[in-house]
Amino acid sequence: MTTALRRGITALVVLLAVALAGYWYAAPLLTLRAMQTAAARGDAAAFSRHVDYPRLRASLKGELAQQATARWGGGQNLAGAAVGALLGLGVVDRLVDALVQPEIVMRVMQEGRMLPPLDPRGEPQDRAAGPAGPASTASSDETLHWRQERQGTDRYIAQAWRGRGERRVTLVLERRGFADWQLVEIRLPPP
Repeated sequence: MTTALRRGITALVVLLAVALAGYWYAAPLLTLRAMQTAAARGDAAAFSRHVDYPRLRASLKGELAQQATARWGGGQNLAGAAVGALLGLGVVDRLVDALVQPEIVMRVMQEGRMLPPLDPRGEPQDRAAGPAGPASTASSDETLHWRQERQGTDRYIAQAWRGRGERRVTLVLERRGFADWQLVEIRLPPP
């Protein structure tokens, strides 16, 4: 083998390794973009390929159970606290099973929030009807903002929010295999 041929093969191998490493590094961002595109198109099948629904449900149940226990289970009366916590956990299980559906999770990806914005009476706002008084003036910037970070080699965190001061929803993706990523957790903002 000639020296020029060896150099050419070495350069090709190095170029291939750099391209493979670049793809591996960019894979979670590419997955998020694919999820956003599928959500915008309303393509639940394409979106669901990137979601581990059983882990997502378990994660949300744990998070909401902690919030329910803190809200309904706190207080001086331990028996009342236990009953309140059990009732809260029953509600949480049913609520999460109802909420963790492709259409709802796609909406979280598009809107950056789990539930629609509420008007002053606590009712969901109809965006087509326009702002509902003073409550909507708190967030005049309706652009969806994203902040992303890699945590180690197997976790990718993306936070989404709209407007100023709005609480953030955090999406957690985990790596499966070489460069396949799945949504495994949605962290809700504290109440």
